[in-house]
Amino acid sequence: MDIKGCVHLTEIQRQLGEATNALVKYFYTNAEARSRGELTQLLCAPGKGFVSVMVAVFLCGRQDSIWSSRLFRSHYPWDYIEKVYVWFWDLMHMEDAKRLTREQRSLITQACRLVRRISSNTFLGKDGKFQLFILITVRDHILSGLLPLMAWTPITSQMYDELSFLRTPHYLNYLSKLISSLNEFQFILEKSLTYGIE
Repeated sequence: MDIKGCVHLTEIQRQLGEATNALVKYFYTNAEARSRGELTQLLCAPGKGFVSVMVAVFLCGRQDSIWSSRLFRSHYPWDYIEKVYVWFWDLMHMEDAKRLTREQRSLITQACRLVRRISSNTFLGKDGKFQLFILITVRDHILSGLLPLMAWTPITSQMYDELSFLRTPHYLNYLSKLISSLNEFQFILEKSLTYGIE
């Protein structure tokens, strides 16, 4: 294992823990003391908000090919999300879909609809689409269940090194369990964050 990569993963893991703990503390404070503006900051603050940390999670371990680094300046987590859901869409129309549990099929179907709705929003760039995906999947309590399914796809092994949150079982398990700790809370997001997607 690459020691530098492990340190990077460990640092992101720490940031993810801090961002998640801040959200948990927010929900455990007195309901009258809470504000949606504070929740928005905890979710979307540049650099330390939950979405920013999730961007780091999805960028960590991304494979750089010679062509991608020369032709495209940036990697976007949204590119991975779209590719995974194209693969899921195809899977759901194949015989192999019957091997999935009902819960897995439901998660995939719900997420495919969400990705299609987000993709059709021409006002959002790739960063905005990824933010919207994270916010809605956390709000709807499906992100923790989707992550292992996404990691299972061949797209993940094509786009990520083995030392990444999506391919290293220890880190994937940590990520999924940590995010599942948010499933007990009701996220009421500002309408400006959801772009009309309910």
